[in-house]
Amino acid sequence: MAGLSQGRSYRRQLFDEIFDFSEDDSLFTEDVEEDESAGDQDMNEGGIRAVANTNAIEEGPLTGMLFPCISTMFNFYKEHARLKGFSVFKRSAVNVRGGSRKYQTISCDKGRKAIGAKSSKRINCPAKINVTEYGYEEEIGGKRYSWHTAKSIRLLEVQAGGPENLSCLSKDCRNFIERKRRLRLGDGDAEAIRKLFVRMQRNDPEFFYSFDLDDDSRLSNVLWVHPRSRAAYEEFNDVVSFDTTYLVNRYKLPFATIVGVNHHGQSILLGCALISHEDVNTFKWLFMTWLEAMGDVHPNSILTDQCESMRKAITEVMPNTRHRFCLWNILCNVPEKFKGVVDYDSACLEFKAIIYDSLTIEMFERNWNEFVVKHGLERNEWLSKLYVDREYWVPIYLNHTFWAGMVSTQRSESMHAYFDGYVNSMSTLKQFVEQYEIAMCDKNEKEFYADFKSKNTVVNCISVFKWEQQFQKAFTNSIFKLVQEEIKRMWYCHVIQPTEEGRREADNEPGIERHKIMEKSIINNWFRREFVYDVEYRENGQYFSCNCKKFESKGILCCHIMRLMSLKDIKFINERYLLRRWRKDVNRVHSKKFFHGGYPHMTEEFEKYREMERLFQEASDLAYDDNKIKFVKQRLAELKRDLLSWNDGMIAPTSNAQATIDTNNVNENEENERVILNPYVTRCRG
Repeated sequence: MAGLSQGRSYRRQLFDEIFDFSEDDSLFTEDVEEDESAGDQDMNEGGIRAVANTNAIEEGPLTGMLFPCISTMFNFYKEHARLKGFSVFKRSAVNVRGGSRKYQTISCDKGRKAIGAKSSKRINCPAKINVTEYGYEEEIGGKRYSWHTAKSIRLLEVQAGGPENLSCLSKDCRNFIERKRRLRLGDGDAEAIRKLFVRMQRNDPEFFYSFDLDDDSRLSNVLWVHPRSRAAYEEFNDVVSFDTTYLVNRYKLPFATIVGVNHHGQSILLGCALISHEDVNTFKWLFMTWLEAMGDVHPNSILTDQCESMRKAITEVMPNTRHRFCLWNILCNVPEKFKGVVDYDSACLEFKAIIYDSLTIEMFERNWNEFVVKHGLERNEWLSKLYVDREYWVPIYLNHTFWAGMVSTQRSESMHAYFDGYVNSMSTLKQFVEQYEIAMCDKNEKEFYADFKSKNTVVNCISVFKWEQQFQKAFTNSIFKLVQEEIKRMWYCHVIQPTEEGRREADNEPGIERHKIMEKSIINNWFRREFVYDVEYRENGQYFSCNCKKFESKGILCCHIMRLMSLKDIKFINERYLLRRWRKDVNRVHSKKFFHGGYPHMTEEFEKYREMERLFQEASDLAYDDNKIKFVKQRLAELKRDLLSWNDGMIAPTSNAQATIDTNNVNENEENERVILNPYVTRCRG
């Protein structure tokens, strides 16, 4: 009897917790009769109370049951599992709203598949329940209120006399609730990031930041550029990629990145911003502010996604910059836009062949018109719009411009993906920026390592050509490997002998040799296609030109030119084909700069050491002639001698400069700036 009494006491406690009942022993008697009408009650109107008896736990949770919270549901299912003789655990979950749980799967502890040949209790048991948090809750004045979206919308429709009398759609109501649900602002978040930037600028005056505020002093946009990024842009301002699809912060502010390509072919960050809107005015502010940080030096070319607001802003702010759309985003729309085409598979392959295999503008336009007529796509608005904008995305219109091998915004997206290990959707602005600093420090380490490998290791040559050794000595290892890929492709190229007509034309143009190079390309590891390329060679000045435009667009000689070099038995190539941006023997200023924003995470000793290292590096950069180098070496020798003779109890032997600046105790409120309020949660494209 004692055991039975304890069991009833435990069940009473469980039901009190789950259903918030007052004590009623009749609920826990073994002979209580069930009310047959209880099952017909609406679960949303207290139906869960109707099944509150001893059989409820034994029967287990039913579809549609409502509980105060997921943890209460877990306790209920755990007791049911105990009575049935198995154990449960919380499996997968989706967290939202600062850590609260929205979806939860609770399953049998034997519900997973066994791993390997080891003995295991796992038998892939199917017993599980899926729990969903229902409705929208908001805490106001210390009390928590809950609304069920569907019921609220129906109530509004009744009060308005029908859905046609409402000034909004049900989708608008749901979107409004979702935006409010995301609004979990930290107190003084925007002001904290301003103080962080002020401190970073005090530590390094070359750090650039700019805030864009609305009329209520609320943060709208913020852009910041590190000294290292500014120095890198001086070297790599030929091509940049711009993207705003990254939304990792709790305010849903798009994280805009401007990404370039360094001498290893790696992505390098040249500036970033958090923006509240993706309209023309916001992009104009962003580009103008970024150019201000970069000394008003416009990039030669820029790559973005297919956004009309970006195009208008770039046209107004950077009219001389070549603009390109992301080809990958365009091709992703092909399956949807070609759904109604009869020969769907063939149409998709032909469309891609038109884009990639057209060697001249005339060939592209002729193939495009034939394709549209063949598949009956004359009225396809998407294709018509693409054709109007063909100079923004078709390679044959763009390959004469240098793009460092970029045809899509994948570099920006890969940079975004890199941050995923450091920030998440619940990060505050200050947390986002601080974690971003750490992520970029790690990113820079990869460039330092690549520099070390290029200067201290050698990639062996795969041929006996002297000009390959030129590339080996000049280019970084990663770029030299790309050159070797072109050398391997030479094996599939051969020179087509000129016809009589071709010889007569050559005689009329002395000093210019025109050759046709056939390349057999292997597609999908089995399909072979033959392409014929036109290569020109001018012995006077040693100029090469190929209509594949690989050197113009990627900065690397193509296999067709290499094949002709082999035919002409050319030993060495002109230095113009060893682009400075790919060389490893160039002294680049940005390689000596560090992200000082990482200071909040450094020890005090390491911070002081990095500051001393920075001052020494700046002094070394100023010594650019023999007299100054001699002066610096002399002073360093004196400094070394003084340090070796230093005793802890003595004053420094030489003390020409007594003044020191403490950048750690900076009063960020010294500046007469108004307090910046947190941004609103934004609604973004797509």
